[in-house]
Amino acid sequence: MLAKRPDVRQAELSFRSAFELTNAAQASFYPSFTISTASLGYAGTLFKPENLAASIIGNIAQPLFARKQLITQLKVAKAEQQAALLTFEKTVLAAGKEVSDIIYTYESSVKKNEIRNKQVESLTLSVSDTKELLTGGAISSYLEVINAQQSLLQARLNQVSDKLQQLQATSDLYRALGGGVE
Repeated sequence: MLAKRPDVRQAELSFRSAFELTNAAQASFYPSFTISTASLGYAGTLFKPENLAASIIGNIAQPLFARKQLITQLKVAKAEQQAALLTFEKTVLAAGKEVSDIIYTYESSVKKNEIRNKQVESLTLSVSDTKELLTGGAISSYLEVINAQQSLLQARLNQVSDKLQQLQATSDLYRALGGGVE
């Protein structure tokens, strides 16, 4: 699923490009032969065989004369390929860590929400019991009922905050997995 991320795609394409450039550098060691009107010796309507022979010999001998340059180009291409591979690996690992962190945040917010639900239930019962105690005369002040209601309100606000964190983690996970990007 990480392959859909733009940064992972970019690193993969960079690695593929470096790989193909290494293949091209290796292929430059082999002689090449191209046929064109100039290599066949056509000048107007005249055919010159010496131009054909010179072209063939030049194309075959060129890799021999430029060997050190070709070796250097190959070494550079291999080094760039290795650097692109390391960048790709680093990008995939960073993407995996980001997704893992988001999943952890989501799971912890779900667990917090379960605990918060129990807290809200118990504080709702506490408010109800405090009101009954006030009407029964067991407590003398309405202040205790207000304190219980204030605790319940704070627990509900925390519950909403936990739910928001859970939804934000879901949205972050969607984005981290490359969602919404074409």
